[in-house]
Amino acid sequence: MDTARTRLAVAELTATLATDFDVPTVLYTIVRHAYECFEAFSAVVVLLDERNGMDENTIHIVAEALREGRSADPRLHAIGPGYTSARDGAVTMISDLRAPDDTRWPRYREHAVAAGMRAVRAYPVRCLTASLGSLIVHTDDPWGTGRPNEFGQVLADLTGIALSLGSVDGRRVSTRETAEAVLDGTRVIAVAIGILVEQLDLDVEQARAALVRLARAHGVTPTEQARAVIAGQDSYPADPAESGALHPPADLAPPRRIDG
Repeated sequence: MDTARTRLAVAELTATLATDFDVPTVLYTIVRHAYECFEAFSAVVVLLDERNGMDENTIHIVAEALREGRSADPRLHAIGPGYTSARDGAVTMISDLRAPDDTRWPRYREHAVAAGMRAVRAYPVRCLTASLGSLIVHTDDPWGTGRPNEFGQVLADLTGIALSLGSVDGRRVSTRETAEAVLDGTRVIAVAIGILVEQLDLDVEQARAALVRLARAHGVTPTEQARAVIAGQDSYPADPAESGALHPPADLAPPRRIDG
C-alpha cells in the first residue's frame, strides 16, 4: 500500500471535518479513498437502521465506490462479515474466501465467491459505545500482508466522527439523528443522480461529480442541491432544466469600478 497516498487521504478528510461539511459527500470521499488505497474491488459504508421496529436491525448502503462503475450488491453487505461488524462493533475479516478451513457465513460466502471476490474486511463505525455501521472493503485477490488494517479503521473512525459532528438543516443534532438523516438523504441523492444521468447524458460517476459542482455553484450542500434537482423534475417533467437546478446559476455581473 502507498503510505504517502494514505497520509494524504487522512489529511484531506481531517481538514474537511474542520469545515461546514456535507455528511454524504464526506462518506463518499471516505469510500473512494478506501477503494483506491486498498486497490479494492469495492468499498462501501453501511449504516444500521433502527427504525423498522424489528429485533434485527437492517443495514443500508449509504456510500459506495466500485470498479467499472458497478452498483454494490446488497447480498455482499446486508449479510455476512459486514452485517456482523455493524451489529457487534468489531472488525470482521476473511483473508481468502477460497480457503477450505473457514466455513463462517456460508450464505454470504456463496454470493461472494460467485461474484469473484477473494477477501473482505469490515471495520466498525462507532461513536462512543454505540455501533452505527461498518466500512466494508472487498478485493478480488487474497488480502495478503500489504493492506494494513489500521488504515481501514482510521477511515471507519473518521466516518463516526463525521456522523457525530454533522448537522441536519443547520441544526446540531445527535449522532443517531444525523445517521438517520444520511439514510434519508442518500435516497434523495440517488434519485437526483438518476435524473442527471438521464437529462445530461452522463454516467453515474460523472453525474455524482456534476451534482457536487452544481451544489458549489449554487452555494448549497449536495443534499440540498439533490432536492432542488428532484423538485425541478416534479415541476417541469418535460424539461427539468427549466428549473435552473441542472445548471450553474448565471454569472454575476462584474463589480462596478469605484474610480469612475
